[in-house]
Amino acid sequence: MTGSRRCPHCGETVPSYSLTCPRCYRDIPREDVSRETFREEGGRCGIPRDKSRTLTMILAAFLPLVGINGLGQIYLDHREAKGWFFLAAGLLLFWGLVFLIRVVTGSGWLGATLAFIAALIVGLMYISLYLAQLADAFFGSVFGVFSNGRHA
Repeated sequence: MTGSRRCPHCGETVPSYSLTCPRCYRDIPREDVSRETFREEGGRCGIPRDKSRTLTMILAAFLPLVGINGLGQIYLDHREAKGWFFLAAGLLLFWGLVFLIRVVTGSGWLGATLAFIAALIVGLMYISLYLAQLADAFFGSVFGVFSNGRHA
């Protein structure tokens, strides 16, 4: 086993094949790592990194269309906490939107108008959540970009 290294930002132990820190999600200076080293150090049962990335993007891009956000982050072990947040928030917003749409179709004009405005707001929040979790799955941490003026 090739051994681990430390994150230059927070000091967390980071496997040599990792591109980001599992604690602060900031970029780690890269070193050349072979596929065998990746397997030896526990890299996702020997699946090459690009296949893991592809499945992550499929989970992050298509499942939110039916209200399930965050599975891309949950699939990536080091972003599991954010994945659960995206999943809970996404389910809450999605089903809230479904409820509001049902209210719009089944009430008088005043109730329908108010529910329509609320549905627009909740819909925009859901779209924002979708884009945030998609960006997080593709680029890494979207929340760490603003910390200390450095990219996460």
